Amino acid sequence: MEKLIDTNNYIQKSRISKLKLRKICYLFSQDYTASQTALKIKVSRNTINSYYKILRSLLLKQEDLKINGHALEVRVY
Repeated sequence: MEKLIDTNNYIQKSRISKLKLRKICYLFSQDYTASQTALKIKVSRNTINSYYKILRSLLLKQEDLKINGHALEVRVY
């Protein structure tokens, strides 16, 4: 799962489109549950849970870096 952090590399090997990935990120930011997101995007709930887990870990890493005084830029393509 750590390979997913390298977004460009992951998207090239992914079965999910960039548009669906953007929708997942948007719905995550709108506080949708994995089940709600899965129904909207028509992807399995397990897949959505995997992406939500990645997004949470990225947010936690960003917060850790802010606490240590570093700047971090997270890009979603």
